[in-house]
Amino acid sequence: MFPRIGGRHRKSWSTMSSTIGVLADDSGSFRNRDGYKIACTTWSPDVQPRALVFLAHGYAEHCRVPCYDTLARALVDLGCYVFSHDHVGHGKSEGPRAIVKSADTYVDDILTHVDLVKQKFPGKPVFLFGHSMEAHTC
Repeated sequence: MFPRIGGRHRKSWSTMSSTIGVLADDSGSFRNRDGYKIACTTWSPDVQPRALVFLAHGYAEHCRVPCYDTLARALVDLGCYVFSHDHVGHGKSEGPRAIVKSADTYVDDILTHVDLVKQKFPGKPVFLFGHSMEAHTC
């Protein structure tokens, strides 16, 4: 038996066993304030989620990088609804490649996305996880 992770004992360190069938759904999108289409990805548990987790990728990345998929699956295994998007100008999102007028653009898009997801799951706690350039934003 390994140490407790997420409030329960784990039989192994692998979180992939119960989430092996969880697929990233990248069919969603929204329009940001500047009118650009922002490509979204979600990972959902089979049950009502305990919490909502937004993953913010780093500069010149996108939200379907394997490390984010692995993290999202681990969070789903803990009962979280995980969601992310490609920042404007990154990945499948529209906009000039990796160029924005201000970092506020990223903040606005994250807050818009969080608000949209909170409407689906009212009352659930929300956590933000940011990597690299987005660590300060979150």
